[in-house]
Amino acid sequence: MRSLRSLWNFPFAERIGYFEEAIIPMKSRRIYYFAIFLIVLTGCSTSQENTLDGPTSGHISIAADNTLFPIVDAEVDIFEHTYKNAQIDVKY
Repeated sequence: MRSLRSLWNFPFAERIGYFEEAIIPMKSRRIYYFAIFLIVLTGCSTSQENTLDGPTSGHISIAADNTLFPIVDAEVDIFEHTYKNAQIDVKY
């Protein structure tokens, strides 16, 4: 196996002198790759069950008077269109 100095042919490689020591052994490299894989795998998982109700998401039931039906219905439609994770049930 050729040394990294001859492969890369860096003019400053002789002065640095740590290219060979900086290479991680293959067994350790596999452990590092596996650890990074586990971190990415657990970090990218999402769960819809943990979604909490908030000002712009969740489910709520409200009561309104029948005389306010057109106004409330328009407001609910606009709010649910703007915030896709929100659901409002209106009882008249």
